[in-house]
Amino acid sequence: MVRVLLASAVIISHISKYDIGRLGVIVFFFLSGYWTSRIWTEKFDEKQFVSFYISRALRIYPLFLVVSLASSIFRGLPLSLENFLLFGIATTGNDPTGVSWSLDIEMQYYLLCPLLLPLLRHFPWTTLTVCSAVTAVAWIVTPTLGIRTALLYLPAFLAGALSDQSRHIPSARSAYSSLGLFALASVGAYFTPFFTKSTHDPFHRDIFALLWLLPLIPYLQRSLSIRSSHIDRVLGDYSYALYLMHYAIIALIVVSDTASEKLVAGIVSYGVAALLYIAVDAPLNGMRYRLMRVFSKKA
Repeated sequence: MVRVLLASAVIISHISKYDIGRLGVIVFFFLSGYWTSRIWTEKFDEKQFVSFYISRALRIYPLFLVVSLASSIFRGLPLSLENFLLFGIATTGNDPTGVSWSLDIEMQYYLLCPLLLPLLRHFPWTTLTVCSAVTAVAWIVTPTLGIRTALLYLPAFLAGALSDQSRHIPSARSAYSSLGLFALASVGAYFTPFFTKSTHDPFHRDIFALLWLLPLIPYLQRSLSIRSSHIDRVLGDYSYALYLMHYAIIALIVVSDTASEKLVAGIVSYGVAALLYIAVDAPLNGMRYRLMRVFSKKA
C-alpha cells in the first residue's frame, strides 16, 4: 500500500503544481535499499552476486522495455541506446516513459551493492558517513560533469539498507511520533519554494527531498517490520506498473492543460496500470520466480 501511495504522489506531482513526487521517489530509494539488503542477506551473498544481478534485472527490465516501446510508439518519440540498456537515462533525459531516470539510478545502486552491503554490515556508521560525504561531493561536481549517478542518492539507499541490517524496530510510540514530525515537516515544506514548481530554489530539490525523508524513517522502519498481506504484495507489484506508465498516459491525454484532462489522465493511469499488471507484469514476475528457483537449486 505504501508504494501505491508513493506512486500516487508522483502522479499528483505530474498533474498539479505541487512538487511532492521527488519525495515519493526518495522514499522509493529508501525502500529499495531496505529490500535489496534483505534479499541479498536471505537469498544471495558475496558468492552469488551474479544470481542477484539476474534477479534484479528480470524484475526491472521486462516491464521497462514493454512500457518504453509502447510509450515511444504512442508518443512518437525516438528510442536511443540507453532506452534499451537503461543505464544513462538519468544523464541524457532521453526517455519516452518520463520516469525511468530513477530506474537507471536504482540499477546503478545494484551494481554497488556487492561492495557497499558487506561494508555496511561490518562498519555501518563509518560507511554511511563516508558515503554521505561522497554524495555531498557528487552534488557539487555533477553540474560540471553533467553525469547523474546513484552517488547522488546513496544516503537514502543506505539508510534503508542499514534499517534492515540493524534489525532495529522502533516502538509504536516512536513510529507515530515520527509520522507526526513528518507531518509537521510537510506543513513547513508547504511554505518553502520546494513545495510548488517554482524556478528559484536555494539548492537542488532532490537534496531537500532527502532531508524531508529523515523524520519519516522511524515510521518506515516499523511499518517494514510488519508482515505484508497478500493484497499488500500485489499492490506493491502493481505500483511498479503504475509508476512506470503514468507519465506517458498523462502526456497523451493532457493537451490543453485543463483540470478535467488532468483528472481523466490520473484515473486512466490507474486503470491502464491494472491491465498492464495483470496482462504483462504479473505473468513475467511469475516466470522470474520460477527461473530464480532453478538458479538457486543449481547454486
